[in-house]
Amino acid sequence: RLLFGSRYPEVAEFEFIPVGVPYLEYEMPSMKELTTRALKFRTEITSAIQDIRVACIENDIAKNRMLPGLEVTLAVSANGLRGNYDVSNAWYDQFRLGEPTYGIGLTYEYPIRNAAATAAHRRALLFVKRRQLEFQATVGDIALEVRSAGVRARAAIETQQARLTAWEARRNDMEVSEKRFKLLVEGAEVGRLYLDNLLAIQQQLATAELSLLGAQIDSELRRIQLERSSGTFLNYIPAKQ
Repeated sequence: RLLFGSRYPEVAEFEFIPVGVPYLEYEMPSMKELTTRALKFRTEITSAIQDIRVACIENDIAKNRMLPGLEVTLAVSANGLRGNYDVSNAWYDQFRLGEPTYGIGLTYEYPIRNAAATAAHRRALLFVKRRQLEFQATVGDIALEVRSAGVRARAAIETQQARLTAWEARRNDMEVSEKRFKLLVEGAEVGRLYLDNLLAIQQQLATAELSLLGAQIDSELRRIQLERSSGTFLNYIPAKQ
């Protein structure tokens, strides 16, 4: 759904196979860097900041309504009316026989104990404070999510490295046993013992490979979860028109 958005129903029935391979070595960024990325790229942070900006604008509007007001009034009038719908002559009489009048005035309003505006301003201040607290809670939740994802990803990477070391040890044992079996000069009875040992090591190698594969898959899933929590998962996908 994250990759295809509104086109997801069109491709939901298809199977997608990754063309890459899991990382055998992954240099994990520090927790501080991951948290900084999350605060920069997560949409929750952007939305919370926009909410605070809107609340601040509403607070400024409510504050301005408590200030005194000065209004300028302009007026103009003229006499030149006629009956019987004689519009043309009435218009002409405005400038020939009428007496045009012009006026200008100032209106100054000073609110005294403006309870409605004061209550609206207090409500706007509380709304700004609420948005700020929500922003702090969002930052805390994201930081905790990134830290938890980072701990799980680090543990998965360490497990993968341990499984890789075990697999390499089993592979070395396998190579040594194969060389011994090929260079064996003793009798068939001793050769049979080396063959049994070789088969046992092959079984151990297969088990180690399966264990390493599971660790690689888990490590890759943890890494993807870490990238999602830090808000940078979709940054690795090239945008195409």
